[in-house]
Amino acid sequence: MGKIITLSGPSGIGKTTLFNLIENKLESKKLKLIPRFTNRPIRKGEKEGFEYYFINENILLEKVLNNDFIYIEKWGDYYSAIEQKSLDNIIESDYDGIILASTFGTNHLQFTYSDKILPTYMWSGNYKSLKNNRHCLNPVSADIRELKWRIKKKLKDDCFSEYEIANLKYDDFLEKRMIDNYIDIAAAYVKLNFRNGVFVLENAHKKENEMVERFFKFIDEKREIIKRQPITSVSVAQLQQKYE
Repeated sequence: MGKIITLSGPSGIGKTTLFNLIENKLESKKLKLIPRFTNRPIRKGEKEGFEYYFINENILLEKVLNNDFIYIEKWGDYYSAIEQKSLDNIIESDYDGIILASTFGTNHLQFTYSDKILPTYMWSGNYKSLKNNRHCLNPVSADIRELKWRIKKKLKDDCFSEYEIANLKYDDFLEKRMIDNYIDIAAAYVKLNFRNGVFVLENAHKKENEMVERFFKFIDEKREIIKRQPITSVSVAQLQQKYE
């Protein structure tokens, strides 16, 4: 029976970078990426069926009417949705799946699938900095400044679609994106401090290889725990302590 690893984190944190770095190692690690559905226009460098299936509003609505989605949310001006069948297929297989999900989406999946969901949150700082609300939500903290720098770089490198930035000035786009980010970071802070069931994956500047190593180590150790006992929020917390 497979598990679902949800990968959450603010916009610009490097979730796509992680997916690209691990793409060639997925089969050997018995992992599969689970694409979401979105009506967002495809961005430069994105591949259909990798992170997302890109669909129009009519197909999105049709799938909603068919009750295909277990969770749908709006991020910025566009929707992203998780298909229930895709999750069920992984859970019934010998592979573990990885899917992008906001903190709220992860909470919904945990409510439905319980211990089949293993939450992971990518963050520009460390575990302790995310647990400190005076730091993780402070616009001038090192981690937030790093996050804003990454979004600005993504804008400069033309990694957002022209539709996403249309009619918005450079700084306006950044601030609009940060509103969504602050909400997600706040939800992750609450989850970490009061539910204690999320593994924080640090993505420090220019340390992508270390991030990948930590990610795979977390998965390997999680699998060892499951062999002995069902995974719980306590066991996730125990794994987290190894990285403090």
